[in-house]
Formats: sequence, C-alpha cells, structure tokens
Amino acid sequence: MDFQTHLVIGMSMLMRMDMVIQRATEIGVTTITPVFTERSMTNSINGKELPNFNKYDTAQLQLDNLNSHWKNIVDSQSRQCMRRIPPVINPVVTLQEYLANSTDSGVKLIFHSKSIIGFADITSPCDSVILLTGPEKGFTEAEITASSEYNFTPVRLGPRILSCVSAPLTAISIAQYKWGDMC
Repeated sequence: MDFQTHLVIGMSMLMRMDMVIQRATEIGVTTITPVFTERSMTNSINGKELPNFNKYDTAQLQLDNLNSHWKNIVDSQSRQCMRRIPPVINPVVTLQEYLANSTDSGVKLIFHSKSIIGFADITSPCDSVILLTGPEKGFTEAEITASSEYNFTPVRLGPRILSCVSAPLTAISIAQYKWGDMC
C-alpha cells in the first residue's frame, strides 16, 4: 500500500481554501477534510451567508455546492499534474465531529506554533499521516487539547508562524519527503 497523506484543514476564506486544495493535489495529498473551527473566518459560500456560523449552523445545500466546486478543482488539477488517482474531498464538518468520528490510524499531527515538538522530531516510520492545520488565526487552546485527547501530537513547522495557505502545503511537502514519494 502506498503512503497516505490526509489533510484536515480549518475552513479559511474560500479563495485560500481553493488554493490549498489545488496545490495539495499537486503535492500528493490522498484525502482532504475541511473542518469548521472556532476561528474559521468563512461566513458565506457563493455569496450566501451561512446563518449563525460560529455555532456551526450551516446550510447543507451550500456546503454540497462547495464540495462539488472542490471536487472540480481536484479533478482538473489531477489531470494537469498527470495524477492517476485524485484525492478524496470529504464533506465539511466541525472539528469536533471529525475528531469524534475519525477512525484513521497512523501518525496524527496538529500544527501549533507554540508546540515544543518540531515536525523534524517526528521520526517514526509510518504508512499514513493525518495533518491537522488551522484557519487564519490558528486553533484555540481548547481545540489543541481536544485534538490531543484523540491522539494528535501538537507540532510546529519551525520558528515562523506560517499562513493558513503555507502551513498545510509545507506540512504535506515534509510528510511526502519523509515518508512518501517526494525525493
């Protein structure tokens, strides 16, 4: 079985999400799961307001349209980079829903600039990694704690705080270099 890279990404502004999904496809991510976090900044989809966004009261039809939009990006980008199997785009869920329902195994990492562990310190060989990256303002301490309860290890990517676009792409690249097919 080939190395599997699962990206779980905090919902950001849609233009940024599109960019990450496009580039993550090129780099070799296997699965992408967008999640609403406490600091997610998106409050509209296709110009339509999501009611009570901070309480995760989302309009399912709008989310379905967004998922379809991302699948089109993935399909197009997969053809462009000559990728045989495009990544799977999972439906948008809340971070808590993802954590509670996740059955994924392998190395589980949540990126947090205040972590004392660096990505370089993770040396365990693996055939699967789950990379949990935050939205524009990162994760709250409560989200970091909750993720840790589901066996996610908080790690940092280095001395700088990376943007919500740079962080997931850097994490995927490092994972693909360490365990995957990038050389």
